[in-house]
Amino acid sequence: FSYSKEFEKVYLIIYDVKGSIRPANIKELKANFQKIIADKLKCAPI
Repeated sequence: FSYSKEFEKVYLIIYDVKGSIRPANIKELKANFQKIIADKLKCAPI
């Protein structure tokens, strides 16, 4: 994965819909997005 605005939008939408905890801010998201995505994919229904 690589970070992009598109990813950011999709990520925030996923988190809105699922009611999950979002990173506090975009900087944190950028710093941690690979780990976050890995965690998300592990528990996400495919």
